[in-house]
Amino acid sequence: MDIYAYISFGFAFLFLIGAVVGVFRFKDGYQKMQAVTIATSMSMFWFALGVALYSMDITTAVKALLVYLFMLITSAVSSNMVVRASLEAGIKVEGKINLFTEGGDEQ
Repeated sequence: MDIYAYISFGFAFLFLIGAVVGVFRFKDGYQKMQAVTIATSMSMFWFALGVALYSMDITTAVKALLVYLFMLITSAVSSNMVVRASLEAGIKVEGKINLFTEGGDEQ
């Protein structure tokens, strides 16, 4: 079972590397925030799964799941708050985006 845990840790590491690449590749802070939020959420999932598989203990597996759920919720809320504050502060978005799904104004 240890090999599955190590594979899971490897996936977690790959998603974290993807977050780092996203930070350096994307142009503005909004795109960087999206890359980091999504990649770290997936990385945390694989890390929690690896911890659960490595420990082979139900108590540790439940704790890892609860930590993952807490991180998943707080990451989405905090990134939303940072982006909203950036928009209200007047930080420009590079390129054209459509914030509305049906014929809304473009920025």
